[in-house]
Amino acid sequence: TEAAQTGEEYDTGVFTVTYPKNFMIMPQTDMWGEKDEDGNYPVDPKSLGIIKDGKDEWDAFSKNTVYIYYHDEGLTDSDVEWGIAWYDETEEFDYSLAGKECSAYHCKNDEYEYDIVFYPISDSEYFQINLNTNTDEDNPSSVTDSDFQGILESITVD
Repeated sequence: TEAAQTGEEYDTGVFTVTYPKNFMIMPQTDMWGEKDEDGNYPVDPKSLGIIKDGKDEWDAFSKNTVYIYYHDEGLTDSDVEWGIAWYDETEEFDYSLAGKECSAYHCKNDEYEYDIVFYPISDSEYFQINLNTNTDEDNPSSVTDSDFQGILESITVD
């Protein structure tokens, strides 16, 4: 898509993604990793946040942000059930990426809404994609928006 073709590329060490220039990469920490000598957790190469119109990490609380999580085991029904169990309301919708059918849900919890997509890339790997759709109240988003669709279609495993 146009978004993927005109953007910047970021490699986590596990997967690579292309994102539009008005988005900001936000590496995620590995909360179960070993802290360094300064007390900081390592970066988790299996997860990444990308903030639309982000200037700093605090914008994740006021701008629409997509979180991408790589899993190196096969997708099961219990993975999907656990992934959406945290939400008060869930509604399944039809969605595909790169020609593959995905399990996709619009979820609501308290004041936030998310599109959550389980994207199988092989029998032994999948991505869970969480997009907070209403954080920026003036500009709601969806995984079907061209900029987010471009990001998600650009994902490749290293």
